[in-house]
Amino acid sequence: MGVLNFYLSLSCLLAVTHGSPSDCVGEPQGVLPDPATVSGLWNLFAVSLSPNSKYQTDEIAYVYAKVSFNETASSVAVFSNPMSDTNGQLFQHERIPGTQTYKYIPTEALEDVYTTTVFQPHPDILICYERLNNEINGAYLHSRAASIPKEVLDNFFEWSKCNDLINITVYNHTLNDAQECYGLFEHSEDLKDIEGCETWGLVAKASNYADRNYHIRLLYSAKLELCKTEEAYTFKEIQIAGDEKILMELKFENRTTGDKLKLQSFKTGTDMLLLGVQNEKQSTLFLASKTSKVKQTILDEFAMEAHCFEATFTYLVPGSKEEESHAENQ
Repeated sequence: MGVLNFYLSLSCLLAVTHGSPSDCVGEPQGVLPDPATVSGLWNLFAVSLSPNSKYQTDEIAYVYAKVSFNETASSVAVFSNPMSDTNGQLFQHERIPGTQTYKYIPTEALEDVYTTTVFQPHPDILICYERLNNEINGAYLHSRAASIPKEVLDNFFEWSKCNDLINITVYNHTLNDAQECYGLFEHSEDLKDIEGCETWGLVAKASNYADRNYHIRLLYSAKLELCKTEEAYTFKEIQIAGDEKILMELKFENRTTGDKLKLQSFKTGTDMLLLGVQNEKQSTLFLASKTSKVKQTILDEFAMEAHCFEATFTYLVPGSKEEESHAENQ
């Protein structure tokens, strides 16, 4: 099960009951959450789960959620790596009549009942305590900002451990991912319009692995080749340094082949291509253009897209920056 599966418990954002599920480290004190102020974007900083929890976390860099709820219903959209099938998955909730508790509405029959408690030690910090069939099962620490006070984090760990929530995951947000990454990757259906083969000049790429082919010191160029036959796609990454060298060649059926191969385009500028390619444990984001050149503002946007794609290495193809004319600078 993936990281978003444990967000069944993000009904934890949707209960406004008083008090805490345990006085193990004292009764939590904070602001009683108000739907009008709690609704919005939240970075997830830490998760603590019971050893018996059915959910687990994946090796990802960040998780954030967009929450909207009122006195009778709610919805939670959860985001992480844009190549994930469940990225942006929406969870619906309803209020239990006569109570202040919201519960998760499953899309299929579940025997288990998820209810939660929320409290805020600070208006910009949200802590959620999940119960599974009335037994404490997990806790979730959120912040509106890109950082969180050490004291809050330490108290969260202490409370979790003395409640046997020993499976702990911490996310290191170097940026305010909820604010910077939200809305950055919108799926495009451009690949459906390909007829035969198309060639794009590669401008830049960002990957979760180092690529020695882009460490060469001589002048080179690169291109992407996409071919479509019925519902099957062939993708090629080609570097040109004198001769052409195929760096990557993958074949996809309907853009996805099993769990290991995935091809996804995202909306971007005119005559440009923003393409995510997932190959087993490797994932790469490609920025390409019909002219092989883009303006500096596009490269600046790509730097943020690379971060939100969880890329560690970014490569800029030589000569891909479009020089601005003197008239444009005036």
